Amino acid sequence: TLTYMMQTAEGATSEKVDFKIPMPCSSFVFPMPITSTNFADLLASGELCDAKSIKLPRAKTPDFATALTAICNNLHLAFVEILEDSASLHGCSIQQQHVCMLVKETPDRAGVSVNCKSSDASLASNIIDEIRSFV
Repeated sequence: TLTYMMQTAEGATSEKVDFKIPMPCSSFVFPMPITSTNFADLLASGELCDAKSIKLPRAKTPDFATALTAICNNLHLAFVEILEDSASLHGCSIQQQHVCMLVKETPDRAGVSVNCKSSDASLASNIIDEIRSFV
């Protein structure tokens, strides 16, 4: 709620305006460089929740590199490792919750699959939902 005062010749009046600012959860994620060894250790540590995943058909992802760039840039993730048909990404929320992602081209090259793990289950779920909105 925004409250403001308006001064007129007759006097001052107070007004309120209710509004919402939708902010995607990725607004609170920043790229966090990590070595591939530390990334593997984090995945094996048991600290992360079950993976949330999505498969994006080729119609939504012109090619693997385009999809990967869009995911990395929009979600504020750092590259951990890039191979020919897959990439590992990592970031942290402002609450120090890890976001670990594996992006792979599907075996039939018909699209891209994304698996996301996080220290917080709702963060992983919201990140996957966010991918649907821009890829």
